[in-house]
Amino acid sequence: MQQGRLALARSKALASLSEPELAQRRADVRLALRAGGLTRTATVEALAVASEYARRTLGMSPYTEQLACASALITGAVAEMETGEGKTLAAFLAASAFALAGRMVHVIAPNDYLAARDEQDLRPAYAALGLSCGLVIGGDAVPSRRKAYGADIVYVSSKEVVFDYLRDGLARTANSHNSALMAKLGRALGRPDGGEAEPLQRALDVAIIDEIDSVLVDEAGTPLLISTNRTGDISEAVARQALGIAARFAPGVDFTVDPMDAMPALTFRGLQRMESETEGLGGPWRVRLIREELIRAAIASQHILKRDHHYLVRDGKIVLIDQQSGRVTPDRHWSHGLSLMVEVREGCLSTGEKKSLASIKCVLTVACEMPSATATLRTPPVSTTAESTRRSAVVSL
Repeated sequence: MQQGRLALARSKALASLSEPELAQRRADVRLALRAGGLTRTATVEALAVASEYARRTLGMSPYTEQLACASALITGAVAEMETGEGKTLAAFLAASAFALAGRMVHVIAPNDYLAARDEQDLRPAYAALGLSCGLVIGGDAVPSRRKAYGADIVYVSSKEVVFDYLRDGLARTANSHNSALMAKLGRALGRPDGGEAEPLQRALDVAIIDEIDSVLVDEAGTPLLISTNRTGDISEAVARQALGIAARFAPGVDFTVDPMDAMPALTFRGLQRMESETEGLGGPWRVRLIREELIRAAIASQHILKRDHHYLVRDGKIVLIDQQSGRVTPDRHWSHGLSLMVEVREGCLSTGEKKSLASIKCVLTVACEMPSATATLRTPPVSTTAESTRRSAVVSL
């Protein structure tokens, strides 16, 4: 709180400066930050300058609590503020200080709406500070995304920044020959000729996360994957076989269901039934891990995934519903063969088996410095692991 009081006192002292004088003060602060980093003294000065620009451009004078929150965020801490105390302005102050210091800043929002709202509201203040800001939301074209990521500060939802990170990773690691995969990656990253594409993101340096409990706890149980269609052993005929076998499995006897998990767990009796039901079957049924995944996916499609809640049927195709935002996600599919099972059960056009090209969970915890602000955090964030079996959100190339 002391840092907040000091920054507030300094900002009040700046109120009497003319525009040219304040601009010179801003330039001095930027130089000090880039020369010596975010020291305590430099942080106070940066927050004071950002606070004064917020007052002049937005008509909003940050309180001590907001400045203290911003100071905590700059140290990489999780800060809790009650609803209505001004997390958005606190994040602006911290983002401004980081950006003035030459850091590349991502402000991570739980969804597109909040990212767009905050970016639009705060753009005049960033511009007055001499900082550029960008916005990335679902449906944006590749040139627009690349331009936004090139800004000093970019507002983006957690899912969008992670999927773009995965696409960039694939583009960097895939072999550069004129392969089918490289052609798809090139088109996905803005090259109609399918050639090598320039990455979308410059780097993941600093991420200020709004509603960390939503982004890194509620949504962290959903691994994010990029997949492509493949010709494999799991055909529609095999899916129908799996659905027929799974229909004879009894809930609570042959399998159990976790409300937070899209894939059921087979009991010992269920495993025995699986072996007896699939005895003598060829193809993928000969491999134990594959036949177990087939049965579990078929059970999930019959007992867990519900039409009009988890997915819609539109024009003969399955369209997933994002369980956090409630919005439809036409470009996403489930992993573990779930999409194929649902398509066959609903009599929809099959998109075929999916091959995972890249996947990740909690990318922000390993890729960048991660301060965050929340209004609902009550316990420390739960650590999640890549071994989680919760349903996956998949984007297809």
